[in-house]
Amino acid sequence: MEEEDNYQLEEIQQTNCLIDLNSLIEEYYSQDSIKQTILGKASSFIIKKKILSFIDNLNQQFESLLHDNNVEELSVTILSGDNIDYQSASFLCDNLLLVSYQIKKFTLHIQSQENLGQEGILQIGQSLQFFQNLHELKIQFDFNNMREIGISGICQSFQNLQNLQKLTLIVGWNNMIGPQGGKYIGNSFKFLQNLKELNLQICQLNNIQSEGAKSVAKGIRYLSNLQRLDISFLAGNSIGQKGAKNLGKALQCLTQLQSLSINIGLQNNINNFGTQGLFQGIKKLQNLYILHLQFGSFNNLGLLGVQEIANSFQNLQNIIDLSFIIDKFNSIGNREVQILGYGLKYLINMKYFSFTIDEVYIDFDGIQGISDGMKSLKNLKSVIIIIQIEIFMKNQIIQIYFDSISKNSQLSHLICDFKQQKSKKQKSKVIRKCVRLVEFR
Repeated sequence: MEEEDNYQLEEIQQTNCLIDLNSLIEEYYSQDSIKQTILGKASSFIIKKKILSFIDNLNQQFESLLHDNNVEELSVTILSGDNIDYQSASFLCDNLLLVSYQIKKFTLHIQSQENLGQEGILQIGQSLQFFQNLHELKIQFDFNNMREIGISGICQSFQNLQNLQKLTLIVGWNNMIGPQGGKYIGNSFKFLQNLKELNLQICQLNNIQSEGAKSVAKGIRYLSNLQRLDISFLAGNSIGQKGAKNLGKALQCLTQLQSLSINIGLQNNINNFGTQGLFQGIKKLQNLYILHLQFGSFNNLGLLGVQEIANSFQNLQNIIDLSFIIDKFNSIGNREVQILGYGLKYLINMKYFSFTIDEVYIDFDGIQGISDGMKSLKNLKSVIIIIQIEIFMKNQIIQIYFDSISKNSQLSHLICDFKQQKSKKQKSKVIRKCVRLVEFR
């Protein structure tokens, strides 16, 4: 058997220093062993390529942690191509148990492990229950086909993590957890009532559907201490209008929420009724300071949905940072953009505003709505506008827009990108008019 080389980075005497995993991965990409770095109270393992290296070195690496009680942060990354199997998962879990009592911040990222299987993921997930002193946890599984069995192990462990204050749970591409997986996630939240920050990403091809989204929303209601929520249902989840409505109802319970980010990906088809339900919940969050929204294509927000969005701004006057991204094919036209623009006038404390809308060609009325809404916003410091306009309206629209903000003495950062629609006779590429002012007075 070929002897494996072990590489250990020199110990660096620093405290409270985190590890840049990306740089470590890049630096040691060609090596076939576990790498360990200890920077004060942080330890990180990168597991690459060969099962033999993983098994032979794991005990030795964790033994070094046992002799250093100052290590409170642990990050384990198993990369694509490692081919870790169920036996290797058992080794990992046994060693995690040995150090779990001292770890307060734990990151686990497992990518494309075909041989690990649902039972292996279940076992690793269940091992998290021993980290009872955790304050911060990040879990990410990409392309592992974990399904509902795998996600159940992770969620079962949450009942022992009642000290957790910050959770990032990323169910990556093609794990197919389905509606039952959504139910496991939602049910687990009732054990995490001390959470202050939650980042939940259900990525493409997990197919949780409206029932799964409803379960997640029901669980979010338990998180009454949340101050920050980032939630994403990306393409292939089909949460529908029922899922969006239930999320809106859940948000009403988060009265301490200060920052909210929602990403509804491609073809979730929440339509105008789902959009209405979502913003009927959002408008109850009067302590909200940051609101970031993104709607992928084929969600069909429609006129009724946009009217609800604009009306909700009346209740959100504490917003200082608003980001709005609407992709193409969402039943949005010039009229809807005009209504959204008029709604901006209520956000009198807003300092940072970003608005992007894709492949919706705006004429005079649409840009006039945005301009009129922004006239009342005297505290604006940064504006990013990316929209598309009819080519024959070019000069009028740009003049109207700049007239609306030229008297704002607070504005220091302005980026406008007006993409003009080409006429039928024009065969050249789409013309872009881009204006950038770093200092605007």
